[in-house]
Amino acid sequence: FYAMQALEELQRNKILYFSRICFRWEWNLNGVDMGMSDNVVDAVVSKIQKAPEKLQKALTMTAYTRSYIDVATLQSLMDMVGCVVEGDELVKILDTAVLEGLLSNTVGSPTYKFAHDRIQEAAYSLVPAGKERDDMRWKVGSRLFELGSSPDSGEDWMLFVAADHLNSVHAA
Repeated sequence: FYAMQALEELQRNKILYFSRICFRWEWNLNGVDMGMSDNVVDAVVSKIQKAPEKLQKALTMTAYTRSYIDVATLQSLMDMVGCVVEGDELVKILDTAVLEGLLSNTVGSPTYKFAHDRIQEAAYSLVPAGKERDDMRWKVGSRLFELGSSPDSGEDWMLFVAADHLNSVHAA
């Protein structure tokens, strides 16, 4: 997983590129400061931070739930933090994350899953520890409790995740 992230980072920084003249991969090391971390989470954080803002928010919201999420629940969570997106737009955003290798999805399924647990860890870490993270956990926990308590659309996992978030903030 780390090797793929490292190669993608080299390509994004135009250090490694495919020559259409020679039909092969080539390196451009002139005056390059690689600046790559040996920590895979740092590499994934860098990749996520270069993504569009709505994609960053979607990945962060998903990271604060579980390793996978359905579009409707994610849309509700994103609305809660002021990032309003329509269902079709959110699906396009999530499909972009699939193309980037950050999420996986079965065609036609409304459920998206992190492609690797380190990606979830990286997305989670985008919210700094302390008050900001506590606020995020409180908001997500409250919304999931609200959704999980609904007889129409509630699911048991929502209550468990909500309890975890709300208890961790209360205990702090």
